[in-house]
Amino acid sequence: MIHKVYSILFYRFMPRVDIVEKHNTAARRLYIRGHNGKIYPYLVMNDSGLSDSRRDERVLQLLRMLNHYLAKQKETSKRFLHFTVPRVVPVSAQLRLVEDNPASLSLLDIYKTSCSQIKIDYELPIVRYYDRLGTLQSRGNV
Repeated sequence: MIHKVYSILFYRFMPRVDIVEKHNTAARRLYIRGHNGKIYPYLVMNDSGLSDSRRDERVLQLLRMLNHYLAKQKETSKRFLHFTVPRVVPVSAQLRLVEDNPASLSLLDIYKTSCSQIKIDYELPIVRYYDRLGTLQSRGNV
């Protein structure tokens, strides 16, 4: 039996669909109204690699376990520290719905914004790394 406090029934799919770039891929954000009247945004993610989605689900499970540990510790509990773990609803083997918070930013988004403010390409450190690696390999050091 599902506890009524922890479960939300999907009442209606809202007519608005946004195309966003999240988690380094383009995804569709759709909005679902729950039976409680609240609107929940979800990302429709296409999984090309099944192993990647399984690894992601394991990391989310690890974060949920760490939240349990953080809640039991005195200092972290006092500060209400926890990881925000999105809900994942598998629809098919290649398609899943991932809970989204449109107001959240990833560390990659923050890095891209700071690079654009100082007017440098955010891929420049990666390009420099591979250039340096190529020169070292050509000398035979690696």
